[in-house]
Amino acid sequence: MLKIFMVHYRSFCDEYGAVNSSLYVSETTWTHIEEILLVLEPCAKASTKLQRPDITLTDVYKIFNVCHLEVSEIGRYLPLYHLNYLPI
Repeated sequence: MLKIFMVHYRSFCDEYGAVNSSLYVSETTWTHIEEILLVLEPCAKASTKLQRPDITLTDVYKIFNVCHLEVSEIGRYLPLYHLNYLPI
């Protein structure tokens, strides 16, 4: 769902960004948005699973751990585009 929104919003901003400067989004910002959407995908899946009416506490624990593991794995392989912002 989020990716579909981004595809439509990006094409809209690319088309009308030249006409209205407030709609212009830089390539760096699009990269940030794509990274955020990539990390939010496991969270969205977990949120959907947690809405079941017959969920048990062990299910909640398992869903949380799977989500945490998936986000950690994404963070491990996510390229660091903005090294100048990291504290040294």
